[in-house]
Amino acid sequence: MQNLDKYLNLLKNTNFQIEILNSTNSTAHSGKEFTLNLNVKNFLIKLSTINIDSLSIKEAYSIIENITIESQQLIKEFNNE
Repeated sequence: MQNLDKYLNLLKNTNFQIEILNSTNSTAHSGKEFTLNLNVKNFLIKLSTINIDSLSIKEAYSIIENITIESQQLIKEFNNE
């Protein structure tokens, strides 16, 4: 992800319009769209792998706090698109 951001930032300063092709469904995305989709997917994967049966109350509150922060960041990314 860091390499992708690095190269997208370098290419942003050129006059070229950059699109990234999603190989699973052959959809073209702008760099921002692709990054946002990847971040949302990673966020959802993280949510889906939480084992709620093994969490202490402290861990649950910590996870809720992290979810709040990450979701706010995703909303900011979406609004800046």
